[in-house]
Amino acid sequence: MTEFHYDIIEERYYLNDNTRVSYGIVAYAGAEPDNIAEVIVTVNHVSCDRQKLTELISICNDMSLSVIHLQDVVRDFLEE
Repeated sequence: MTEFHYDIIEERYYLNDNTRVSYGIVAYAGAEPDNIAEVIVTVNHVSCDRQKLTELISICNDMSLSVIHLQDVVRDFLEE
């Protein structure tokens, strides 16, 4: 079974003199044995709250979440 690792991605957007920061989730797989991980999926623009998203990602990693459930987890997170 493939193990996945989730991490946060930061995205910056610029419009005139304004900067907006948004955070998303990236899922990696296959870091063994050559330590080169493959990006499996990214979910952009999940939240502007880095701390809350970091907590969600920690839970995903702790529970070894399969990527097939990531969209549902993000949807539930956004509905809170």
